Amino acid sequence: MTRNLLFALLLLSVLSHAQTHRFMFHLGANQVMLPAVDAQSELSLIIPVNTGTGDYKYPVTIRQQFSGKVGFDLGAKADLVVTKRFFITTGLQASFVRYQRSTTLEDFPLAIGFSGVPTGSPMGAVILRPAPSGNNAVTLNGGDGNTSLWYGQIPVMAGTSFLHSKLVVRAGALFSVLAYASENKTRYSLSAPYAAETYKDTDKSAYQTFQAGAAVEATYFIWPWMGIDLRFNHSLTSLYGDQAKPRMSVVSLGLNYCISK
Repeated sequence: MTRNLLFALLLLSVLSHAQTHRFMFHLGANQVMLPAVDAQSELSLIIPVNTGTGDYKYPVTIRQQFSGKVGFDLGAKADLVVTKRFFITTGLQASFVRYQRSTTLEDFPLAIGFSGVPTGSPMGAVILRPAPSGNNAVTLNGGDGNTSLWYGQIPVMAGTSFLHSKLVVRAGALFSVLAYASENKTRYSLSAPYAAETYKDTDKSAYQTFQAGAAVEATYFIWPWMGIDLRFNHSLTSLYGDQAKPRMSVVSLGLNYCISK
């Protein structure tokens, strides 16, 4: 806590004595990348048999896979001169990221069958046998899994320029706060017509509210007032708060409009 306070005071001291070199607006398209995550769990099956019920437990792997979709980000930032060659960049931006999440039960070891007699009758039975070899993944989540997230972000980066200030390179930290989250899921109606329906789950409790990560970006100025931005940031904080903890990476390509220089 003391170190964070000292760092904040030092940063405020530097910024208070800094001179604004550039003030810019950014608009771009982004693509999110998330690795697949496996979690070990145990599946419990309770099945009626002739003499009562049977309880079976099997170790299983639950896999979450993510397919990134195109989103966008926008914001404003300023380059604050610290020395003749170096500057600090900070600002405020919003990032809208999209991806599709699927959850599967991998390599399910059993195939479930019936004896031909109604289950639960004195002669009925459920038959468990090894599943056929091959991909035995079972889809768990309902809905299409399309997810949308809104983040408010504050970058704090150090930068320098090359090629007579036409190429500007920055690197540093990116701090994000989750403002909105939605995921398409499926629920079943308990009343007629007993149909499945897709709805948007906007509960943010499954996600980490605060994200901290590393950011790198390069801006090439085509004209003194217009540049092309290429950005990459990688979160050091897990996206979700459960056992499976993927960390998000985002690539962004856009335009940078400079109104002062």
